[in-house]
Amino acid sequence: MGKLGAEVSIEQGYQALGFASSNALAQLKAAVQDLERVKQIVRLDGFVHSGPGFHEHPKVLNGASDLLNEVFGLRGATRGVALGINEMPLNAAVQLSLIAEVQD
Repeated sequence: MGKLGAEVSIEQGYQALGFASSNALAQLKAAVQDLERVKQIVRLDGFVHSGPGFHEHPKVLNGASDLLNEVFGLRGATRGVALGINEMPLNAAVQLSLIAEVQD
């Protein structure tokens, strides 16, 4: 909880987005039963609760990107955006949105 660049370090934000992507993978697996059915990660958007003057959003989003690339290899190569947000629900440090293309 807290803002990156204030109460939360880049490393903590990186880890938080790694945890968030683990949770997203668990939800994805529950939906498709087998992660081998994932053709590719289409988009990955990270929302970073940012303190004044914080500009390192992509470094934080790498916490999610690195895990997805580790799990999926080239299928995990992501296109997306890292956005700084002034306020977040429940004072969360990060949020993640993931879109995947899945085989029938």
